[in-house]
Amino acid sequence: MEHGSRNLWYRTIYNSLPTAERLFRLGLQDLTSATCRLCNDDIDTPAHLLVLCRHRHSVWNLIWGQHYYRAAY
Repeated sequence: MEHGSRNLWYRTIYNSLPTAERLFRLGLQDLTSATCRLCNDDIDTPAHLLVLCRHRHSVWNLIWGQHYYRAAY
């Protein structure tokens, strides 16, 4: 598994993904709320970042296809 993929899973497991929720809670950026900046529909949690955000869905499909479905070709 490539380093970037390992880093993503590590950060997910240890709740250290740079989501708007986390950055807002820690005061690390000038955010006015923890709402997702792409869809403005929900709080930007790890689940929202990885699965639930409709704007990120196509990006994740592209990434998963490149890393995990290569062997099927």
